Amino acid sequence: MIVRALLLAVLLGGCAAVPLRDVEALPRFAERVRTDDGWSLALFRVPPAPGTEGLAWHGTPVLLVHGTAVNRYNYMTEGSDLAAFLSARGFDVWVPELRGDRSSVAPSPAVWRGGSWSMDDFVERDLPAVMDRVLEATGRRQLWWLGHSLGGILGYGMAQGPRSGQIAGLVTIGSPGAFVHPNAMA
Repeated sequence: MIVRALLLAVLLGGCAAVPLRDVEALPRFAERVRTDDGWSLALFRVPPAPGTEGLAWHGTPVLLVHGTAVNRYNYMTEGSDLAAFLSARGFDVWVPELRGDRSSVAPSPAVWRGGSWSMDDFVERDLPAVMDRVLEATGRRQLWWLGHSLGGILGYGMAQGPRSGQIAGLVTIGSPGAFVHPNAMA
């Protein structure tokens, strides 16, 4: 019955996800970031681990950007915690959850239910706001970008736009490198 109701909600053209009520209480929550069109995005942080002060990369910000239909757990799962791994090597790790994720807050309930955001919104609104906040908080001019799937594709867009100078390096995992059919079978 619940699955049927969720499917009906999606088919009727809206976001079926129910927003989280107490995002601030989640582990590693750092702060909310506001976009220029009024969205409030959750930003999680794993600062450099104690004792890493002498390491070459100490304090270097790394942005871990999730893929489609996933969130911070892509990088922060017990037993497979890339954020903690990087923190233990001195990196300052930041993980945003983009608009449409259950931790985000839309400017209005109608905007949330409408679900009409796009990749352009991520590249033009969400990620610039996140990058500004991370660079301001760390006092750095550049950050490293690691994106999984859609997070990598968004990295491609950011690395080719006006923010390209703020990205020191880009690593993608499971993101296409080209958008062409490799052969007639595809």
